[in-house]
Amino acid sequence: MSKFQIDCELEYEVAAQTVFVFNVAVPDDHRQRVVEEAVELEPSPSWDELREPDTLNRFIRVDVSPGAFRIRYLALVDVSPVELDPQAGEVPITALPVDALACLRGSRYCESEASFRLACRLFGQM
Repeated sequence: MSKFQIDCELEYEVAAQTVFVFNVAVPDDHRQRVVEEAVELEPSPSWDELREPDTLNRFIRVDVSPGAFRIRYLALVDVSPVELDPQAGEVPITALPVDALACLRGSRYCESEASFRLACRLFGQM
């Protein structure tokens, strides 16, 4: 197992009473284990954790009054490395495990078009 640390901090200027739902908490599963974690809120309103019933996703819900607001999530996580077979080659999408499909979707955190161009440039000849 290898360890990695997460330190995520978000700051807002809240204009009106707002309920935030943050998806920053690390899930525990067979590949990773949360060793330590902390949630810091300023000001420090109460918060609760929500879990999706059919996934391992964890959410932090907090009701925030107007004004400055900061949330910080810290975690230390043990991760089991995945053994890859360098001779495995390409796997058809129909043969991928269902939980791998989430890693193939575009998101606002990964610009799919830019990544696609980069992938073609780096690996297009393969």
